[in-house]
Amino acid sequence: MQAQSLRKIIKIRLWNEVAIRNRITPITHIILCVLSYFICHQMHAANKLTALPYLLITVSWALRALAFKKFPPDDVPSDEARLAYYLCSMGIGLGWGLMFVCVHHFYGLLSVHSLFLLMQLAGQCSGGVATFSASPKGYIFFLFPITLTPVIDFFFFSEGEALILGALFVFFTIFYLYQIKISHQYLKDSISNEISNALERDKFKGLINAVPGFVSFIDKNLVYQAINDFGKNFYQEGSIVGKTVGFLHPESEFVRFVQSFMLSSKETAISELKIEFNGEPKTFVVSIKKILEPIGGAVIVSVPMDELVEARKNLRAQEAQSHYTAKLVSLGEMAAGIAHEINNPLAIIQGSSDQIEKIASRSETEVTRLLEYNSKIQKTVGRISRIIKSLKGLARNGENDPFLPFEFQHILEPCIEISRQRFRDENVELEIVPYDSSIRIVGQEIQLSQVLMNLMNNAFDAALAGPNRRWVKIELTQNEEYFDIKVQDSGNGVPREIRDKIMEPFFTTKPINKGTGLGLSISKNIMIQHQGTLLLDENSPFTTFVMRIKR
Repeated sequence: MQAQSLRKIIKIRLWNEVAIRNRITPITHIILCVLSYFICHQMHAANKLTALPYLLITVSWALRALAFKKFPPDDVPSDEARLAYYLCSMGIGLGWGLMFVCVHHFYGLLSVHSLFLLMQLAGQCSGGVATFSASPKGYIFFLFPITLTPVIDFFFFSEGEALILGALFVFFTIFYLYQIKISHQYLKDSISNEISNALERDKFKGLINAVPGFVSFIDKNLVYQAINDFGKNFYQEGSIVGKTVGFLHPESEFVRFVQSFMLSSKETAISELKIEFNGEPKTFVVSIKKILEPIGGAVIVSVPMDELVEARKNLRAQEAQSHYTAKLVSLGEMAAGIAHEINNPLAIIQGSSDQIEKIASRSETEVTRLLEYNSKIQKTVGRISRIIKSLKGLARNGENDPFLPFEFQHILEPCIEISRQRFRDENVELEIVPYDSSIRIVGQEIQLSQVLMNLMNNAFDAALAGPNRRWVKIELTQNEEYFDIKVQDSGNGVPREIRDKIMEPFFTTKPINKGTGLGLSISKNIMIQHQGTLLLDENSPFTTFVMRIKR
């Protein structure tokens, strides 16, 4: 169904192109008719019937203009309307062909008047390639009568010059047909690529709009470029896009936070800030991440803390605040990271599209290379879809999900998909030890995915601070009682004096605004709910955290 819909959209766009490109042709034909009449006035004075081609041309383009009005603006025109368009195009071509025959017989083949008409025919056939490139059939109906009418006359005239000229007409007719084929295919591919890119932009926009927070994009000069639908609850898009950060409150802590971050060498930053809307201060957790070239700038995710007030009504204040802050920080990191994760695939799509455009513009189209770049675009779109699917799964709240059996890869693959580009950019090797794919774990898939994601993030940060060869290894083992999911890194290890504290709430070794100290604490509680535990393997030579799940 989607392929049929795409083909219909392409047909509609092509017929819109037909209408647009033929909009000024009546003016051209009027001018040429007037010029031809004055240049050939002796012939018309001698024989009034020689003016009939003008009538045929005028009636044909007038009827064609009426046919265009029958084209629905958002649908494919009816068969009757298209047939009328083709016949009128044929009438215009036949009129000019007959006009040349009249001039040829009255003034002679080598006269200035015949040369003038020959130049007209050549110009109209050549210009018709661009005018009719959206409708090759229309061009065929126009080309054949405008060229074959003189050709028939040449061969009946049977002079040497006429025969040569007729052969040239046939040659150029074939050449113009080849050109219209190439031009039409290039236009069709361009429209198809434009529609595909628009669909991908809509998917990406839908993902950003699904984020439960205020997402905004700024350029290198701190000018707002776009905001998501959530942000429109606070600002009208036209009132903020194009404005500089802080245009309303230039001295606010939010402005200072963004300005200092953009001047620093940091890639990401998170902070809890008060932002004023309509004179009322609101508390937000603000996450910001720089966007690398060629785009530049940053994406800012501001998640409101209003839900915390509702959470306090049902949960103990301390528990509600700790869990809520951790969830927001995790969501902010993932949402801020998506711009970088998808930026590279989009750059691949853009590069491949540029290459296709260059290849298509050449005289000889390289089909193999076109298919190669098209395959690359399809694979990259698939990668973006997998990233979006993994992100949506990891961001979902799975606390109330039932305990069901699942394969280990169901929690491993989303984490790898989200983290792959970050590991590659920082040259951190991610190793997955081969495991028994028949193993089935019972639990809440989303909850365990979030625990594994947290351990992978911690291992990644630790590996960055470690020696030159940086790596993270994930391994699944089993015994008679437990499944053990081990996450090991090449970092500097956990100092012995703090090993007893790392699972405690709010304890963190990360810099300010980098961690909340709640990830391991919440992860441990999730593992306890699964009748398992989260522990640090002190016997391992490398830092190794173990998710232990009861069989």
